[in-house]
Amino acid sequence: MRGTGQWAIGIVIGRWGTKRAFDTPDTADSEEAANEMCWSLGRRIIDQSPHVLTLADLAGEPRGV
Repeated sequence: MRGTGQWAIGIVIGRWGTKRAFDTPDTADSEEAANEMCWSLGRRIIDQSPHVLTLADLAGEPRGV
């Protein structure tokens, strides 16, 4: 998120020629922390963990880019 020192958490997952963007309102203080949070978000979505929000709640363009 330009100028804030914070990193937005957003990913794009593709399958069978289509792509879908997901983001959260969460931010991270460093690029390393943001990368870890993005990996975690992706795993939760792909694994369909019961702790993840619905895909409809997460759909949208990543913020801060």
